Amino acid sequence: MAMALLLVGFAAILSSLIYLGYYMIALLMDKKNPFKKPLFFPLLVGGITFSIIGFVTIEESSANKLEEEILKNETLAEEHTLLQEEFKSLTQDFEELTQSKDQLLIKLSDKEKELSSLNAQAKEHDKEKSAFKEKIDSLQAEIEQLNADVKTLTSENSSLQATIDDLKTTTVASTSSASSGSSEIY
Repeated sequence: MAMALLLVGFAAILSSLIYLGYYMIALLMDKKNPFKKPLFFPLLVGGITFSIIGFVTIEESSANKLEEEILKNETLAEEHTLLQEEFKSLTQDFEELTQSKDQLLIKLSDKEKELSSLNAQAKEHDKEKSAFKEKIDSLQAEIEQLNADVKTLTSENSSLQATIDDLKTTTVASTSSASSGSSEIY
C-alpha cells in the first residue's frame, strides 16, 4: 500500500508538471490560455503529500524489516558463537580421544607382545611337561621292571634261605649224629 501511495503521488506530481509544461508552451506560442490554479496546485500538493506519505511508510516498513533482519542477524550471531564454542569443545574432545586412542594402541601393542611371550613360555612349558611325562613313564616302566626283579630276587632269596635252613638242619643233624657217633668211638 505504501508503494501505491508513492506511485499515485509521483503520478500526480508528474501530471502537474506536464500541465505546467503545456501552459509554458502555450504561453510561448502566444495562445492566451488562462493558468488554472485549482487544477495545478491541488495536483502538485496532493502529489507531494502522497509521495511523502508513501516514502515515509515505505521507510517505516523498510525500517521494520531492517530491525527484523538485525534481530535475526543477532540471533544468528549468538548461534554462531555457541556453535563455535561447541566446535572448539568437540575439537578438544576429539584431540583428547585421539591421544587416548594412541595410548590405548600402545598398551594394546605391549599386551600383545606380552601375550606372545607368554604363549612362547607356555609352549616351552608344554614341551618340558611332555618331556617330564615321558621321563615319568620310562621311570615307571623301570620301577615296574625293578619291582619284578625284586619279586624274583625275593623268591630266589626265599628259596636260598630255605636251602640254607635245610643245609643248616642237615649240618646240625649231621654234626649231632657225627658227634653222637664220635662219642661212641671214644
